[in-house]
Amino acid sequence: MASKRKSRTGKKGAGRTKAKGKRAAGGRKKATSRPKKSKTKARPRKLSKAPTRGKKAGAAGAKKKARAEARAKGGVKPRAKAKPKPKAAAKGGAKAKPKARTKKPAAQAISKTQSVQTTLALLESTIGLPVLSPAPPAPAKPAATATAASPETRERARRILDGLTVEYPDAKIALDYTNALELLVATILAAQCTDERVNMVTKELFLKYRTPEDYVNAPDSELEDAIRSTGFFHNKAKAIKAACKSIIYDFGGEVPRTMDDLLTLPGVGRKTANVLLGNVFGVPGVVVDTHMIRLAKRMGLTAQNEADKIEYDLMKIFPEQQWTFGSHLIATHGRTYCTARSPQCTLCPVADDCPKLLED
Repeated sequence: MASKRKSRTGKKGAGRTKAKGKRAAGGRKKATSRPKKSKTKARPRKLSKAPTRGKKAGAAGAKKKARAEARAKGGVKPRAKAKPKPKAAAKGGAKAKPKARTKKPAAQAISKTQSVQTTLALLESTIGLPVLSPAPPAPAKPAATATAASPETRERARRILDGLTVEYPDAKIALDYTNALELLVATILAAQCTDERVNMVTKELFLKYRTPEDYVNAPDSELEDAIRSTGFFHNKAKAIKAACKSIIYDFGGEVPRTMDDLLTLPGVGRKTANVLLGNVFGVPGVVVDTHMIRLAKRMGLTAQNEADKIEYDLMKIFPEQQWTFGSHLIATHGRTYCTARSPQCTLCPVADDCPKLLED
């Protein structure tokens, strides 16, 4: 038993020494990974049609070549090109033209020229129920200037001017001035300011600045401080200096005498131009200031809200020779009795000719 054990151990030891020798000589063998088999079966590849297409293309090319050779010899006539068929409209593209509707029988058709009553009667007979007639159309609103230009309105306006002339025979412009330049500056300062405040400011202003050059050469801060109490003094100072520059360079230092030339001055509109034309140059003009806008609407002389349109309405109903003096009359009456907040209608001298269209 002891001999058998020795032989076994000896064989094992010999095997181990051989394995170690192999490792030392050739190194350790790397384990190779076998590819995993996919569970899904591979689909057979479809044969491409490229060869057949190539054959067809080659055959067509040969035919074209042979036909071209025959055509060159004059034996074959050229083939006429076939007209392309119209393609059907694709989805989402241009819609096909709708089919023409079939006309209804004459008994059922309703002509467009039939009156509304005939149409309603036909509907009532077919439905069997009474059909309500549509409401009549609303009457068209009269034009804003239609009543202002009527003879009755002109006559009433004449009576109003006559009554105001009796009440204010010495009516005149409320601004103080001695020449056209002073009136121009005073009118610019009167925007969004009372005439009394403007007269207080211009009393010293006109002593210091007498020519357009004086206003242009004055420092901005100095001129703004002089007119500060009239409000909006930055814009007013710019307008005064710009207007004086235009007077110097465009009109030779003289205030222009026509409406078109006056409107070219910066800060001058139709109201300021009419003030200058009527009070300095003797050209009649309707001055539409805040008093004129309020009283003309209260007295029913216009229905407009814009100053230019109100001016055109009043030019139609006031006599031309009274445009300037009539503006003074209405402005004076607006300061005296027909004030903005609490008009004294019981003391008004022209209450009988005023419809009293007071604001709510």
